[in-house]
Amino acid sequence: MKFKKAILVFLIILISLCVSCTKKNTQASVETERDAEEDLYAESEAYFAAMWAAQDAAGEYDPNVFNYDNILNGDLSEFSAYWINGRGERPWLYPNGTFSSNQTASGFRKHGDAYTWNVSQGESGGFGVMLYPVGVDVELGNRIIETDNTKVRLTYGHDLPDDPKDYFYLESDIGSSPNIAIIQIGFSRDKNFTFKKVHEFKDEGNLGNGIVITSDITIKDFSFIAVDYDYEADSWIVERTLFTIPELKSSEHGEAFQANTYIGEGLPFRGISFTDGNTRRYFYIGESGFDGSLSLTEFQLR
Repeated sequence: MKFKKAILVFLIILISLCVSCTKKNTQASVETERDAEEDLYAESEAYFAAMWAAQDAAGEYDPNVFNYDNILNGDLSEFSAYWINGRGERPWLYPNGTFSSNQTASGFRKHGDAYTWNVSQGESGGFGVMLYPVGVDVELGNRIIETDNTKVRLTYGHDLPDDPKDYFYLESDIGSSPNIAIIQIGFSRDKNFTFKKVHEFKDEGNLGNGIVITSDITIKDFSFIAVDYDYEADSWIVERTLFTIPELKSSEHGEAFQANTYIGEGLPFRGISFTDGNTRRYFYIGESGFDGSLSLTEFQLR
C-alpha cells in the first residue's frame, strides 16, 4: 500500500508542476487552474484505484502476501509448513528456518533477490538454504532453472541443484494430486509410532537401522527392493525384490512399512517400488551428508 501511495503522490506532484508552468497572473486563471488540478487529481486517483483493485482481484498485485524482510530477522513463521518437490519429498520447515528440532539456523541475509541462511546440526556439519520470492528467477551460472516463479520456492544443500524437480514449493501453493502419492521416510528411532498396522521386514547381513515408510494415500503392490547402478547403461536397476505386500494403506488409515536394514554411506543399495494410480514408481534410499536424514529419490527403469 505504501508503494501505491508513493506512485499517487508522485503523479500529484507531476500534475502540479505541469499546471504551474502554464499559470496566468490573474485570479481567474489561478482559480481555473486549481479546479483543473483538482479534476486531474480526482481522475488520477479514480483511475489508479480502479486499476489496483482489478489487479488485486486478479491476484496480479498483492505486496502484502509475504513479508520477506522478516527472514532477515530469522523469522520464517510465514513459511513454516510442509514443502513438496517434484520427487515427492516433503520436509517440514520450522519457524526458525530449520528442518528438525536438533538443528540451528544462522546467517540470515539477502543474496541478490533471494534470501539465504545456514543450517547446522552439531558434528554432522551444515548446509545452506535458499528461498526465492514470487517473481524471482532461479539463476544457475548463465541459465535460468525452469521453476514456477509465480510461487515461492526453496532449496537446500551445498550447491544449487540444476534439476527443477529438486526445488520445493509450499504445499498450500500446489497441494497434492490425488493420483500422486507423497512418500515419507525416517528412522524409527526418531518417530513416535501410533500406527494400527506395521508391515515389518528384517533385511539380511549387517543390520543397524530401523526405517519407517508411510504414504499419504493407499498405494498398490508395494515392494522393498535391492537396487544397483549400471554404469555402462548409466541407469539404476532393480536387482531383486526382498519384500512385497498387495497394498500399503495411507498413514491416515494407520499403516506403515518398517524395515530393519542397513543404510550405509556411498552408493544406495536399497529402495522401494509401488504402483501409484496406473504408474509403477521406483525410489532408492539415501542418507544425507548434510544432516544424516533419510531421503527417497525417484528413478526410471530403462
